[in-house]
Amino acid sequence: MMANEVFAQHVSQYIIPIGNSLALGESIEVDTKINIIILKEGSQYLGYNLLYGSNDLVGGFQAIGVISKGKDGTIRYEMSYIFNDIMDPNYDYIGDKKKKAILKSLKDFCGFTLNEYTVHVSWNDVTIISPSGSNEGWLSVYQQDYLYNLEMAIRIDKASAYSRNEDEINLGKNYLERLKKWKEDNQHYFK
Repeated sequence: MMANEVFAQHVSQYIIPIGNSLALGESIEVDTKINIIILKEGSQYLGYNLLYGSNDLVGGFQAIGVISKGKDGTIRYEMSYIFNDIMDPNYDYIGDKKKKAILKSLKDFCGFTLNEYTVHVSWNDVTIISPSGSNEGWLSVYQQDYLYNLEMAIRIDKASAYSRNEDEINLGKNYLERLKKWKEDNQHYFK
């Protein structure tokens, strides 16, 4: 998961602004849940592409840690992340419906047991964002105009003859809406 820069970019849009809002010398403890979707790369249903989105029933995606801004403006994010999901069919997708039918046939024929199960993937990271631009850590992929660029891409795609597939446009819109709602619900992290 840490190798997925798109995922890191999405998480950074939630977490980095908290540090940016701190006064020099200030720290804040963060314990938040983010409704996150990992965008699939290609059509391979392997590895973390099976973990399409976190599931709130088992904890969602959690970001927990301490964010500190030094006197020189350097921001340190000492964070733990936990991605919680249930491995179960998503009946919104035809492929999942077909796979479930095949597995049910195997179950009936061979006596297999089909069980859903939970997955918890966790990692720790220290990201340092320096005023000089020498940044390091998982969230260092943060781009300040990422949200503006995403919103503009959605508008251009909607207005142009060429368009990404409707699912991609809707994913982008949903992401912007979830981020806006999260910021409204978590105003206590922002000054």
